[in-house]
Amino acid sequence: MARKTEPIKKVERADGKTRYRFVIDVGKKPKIDKTTGRPVIGPDGQPVMTRDQRTFTFDKERDAKSEWNRMKHERGQGTLVKPDRKTTVNQLCELWLATKADLKPSTVRSYVDALAPLRERHGHVPAQQLTEEHIEALKAAALAGELRKIGGDGPLARRTINLQLQTMTSMFAWGVEKKRVPTNPAAAVARVRPPIVDPDDLETPDAAALRGVWQLDDAVAFLRSVHDSRYYAGFFLAALGPRRGEVLGLRWDRCDLTGERADRPWWPGAPKFLPGTPTIAITRNRVVVAGTEHVYSPKSRGGRRVLVLPQLVAQALRQARKDQAAERLATGLGEHYNPLGYVVVDADGTAPRPQTWSERWDAAVKAAGLPRIPLHGARHCAASLLGDMGMPLPAVAAWLGQSQVSVTAGYTHAMAERIAQVSTALGNALSGR
Repeated sequence: MARKTEPIKKVERADGKTRYRFVIDVGKKPKIDKTTGRPVIGPDGQPVMTRDQRTFTFDKERDAKSEWNRMKHERGQGTLVKPDRKTTVNQLCELWLATKADLKPSTVRSYVDALAPLRERHGHVPAQQLTEEHIEALKAAALAGELRKIGGDGPLARRTINLQLQTMTSMFAWGVEKKRVPTNPAAAVARVRPPIVDPDDLETPDAAALRGVWQLDDAVAFLRSVHDSRYYAGFFLAALGPRRGEVLGLRWDRCDLTGERADRPWWPGAPKFLPGTPTIAITRNRVVVAGTEHVYSPKSRGGRRVLVLPQLVAQALRQARKDQAAERLATGLGEHYNPLGYVVVDADGTAPRPQTWSERWDAAVKAAGLPRIPLHGARHCAASLLGDMGMPLPAVAAWLGQSQVSVTAGYTHAMAERIAQVSTALGNALSGR
């Protein structure tokens, strides 16, 4: 029986130093024509594959044996990752982002922004050489304020840092699955936790206090202060809880302000309501990504929904529609005034950009002399009010368009009643009744 060849070879160099070397098959690779430099194509039209052998050299014999045993074991398990010194972190990011091309541009943009610090600092590093220490250093730099917001000057919030860590973890997990990197360097990096509060500290305000929190009286006072604003109907819609893009994406063709079609569903499976019930159908989400406007379906699976309008809001919307009709005539713009039929528009019929709408909300809050809350805070305020009223969580989730709610055919009628109850309760509360 032939003696098994020892895989580790002892190599004597000209300078007298000793190295230990082995050659191992790491898989298959396309066979290259030495004349043309191109892959050889077989009769079936596919590249002809050949053994992909790699050579590894170590200073110490024990290191060579350890690596040989590891690679041989992983090859047998089918988990061996081919050594790759060429693919950089930047290139791995691009490969991963290419798999997300079918997602909404806003989602892809969030991934691009989340990976930006990693690519800026370590994009040139071979992906297989990136370690947990690299990610820990990136996290420490973010916490120290060395990394700044995209397009801004402020430090990164803890939530943003955690989003970056989660995105990196997902990207490297894909790399491990595709056998492009052997391990996930971000998986074991701990997420950022809120700071520990000194139990004896009664001077430092909590984060909610710094942000500003509205009680019911604040919301009522705000709506009264903007009653004469051309954006009153839009602000009132925001106070009911829809997302910013849902309010800005609402068009008149999705508004039944008299309840004429209440007993006919907006789409198959949508709930029906009592005749005369005014409703709006949330079917669009208008956002801006990298300076370009996009209109999508609502953000979550439960986002497409029908909301019953409180009478006060229906009245405000009817007035807004009359005002727009008058402005169309006064400006002489005709069909060029608000051609897409948006509910929230400026005096010239132009739909405001999302950031501009947020700034108008901020200005209105400041003018009302109320605690500052961002526009999205109105959504949280509505959710809190509904919780305080004792509304069932499924009804609140359905009203807000959250993805965890699932309405089956047999549950639609009951949910329609709940939505009507939510509308009445929230409308009465915000009108100060």
